[in-house]
Amino acid sequence: MKTEIQREILLRLSCIEGHLRGIQNMVAENRSELEVLQQLRAVQGALSAVNNLISCEQLAAQLFDGGDDPEALRETLLDLFEQQAGWRRSSYAFPDVSFQSQNP
Repeated sequence: MKTEIQREILLRLSCIEGHLRGIQNMVAENRSELEVLQQLRAVQGALSAVNNLISCEQLAAQLFDGGDDPEALRETLLDLFEQQAGWRRSSYAFPDVSFQSQNP
């Protein structure tokens, strides 16, 4: 992982950690459930942004550093899709797709 991306991820995670501590204090202070839920949604959004950043970095690494192996790229894309969407490959039958150039 590139150093600047790593720093960005660590910064975001530190902010999320602080936000979670704030939510813990809200619960300890018996704040309203709606306020707590709103803050939890904000944390979920921040975690999603970190997830997307890491996923984009992984995809970029595969595209630009992974060479010319289309099968490896396909596997990376499927792995990322599984992670992002909570989708499982085992529940879908993939068509047999050839990555060979097909000239008519």
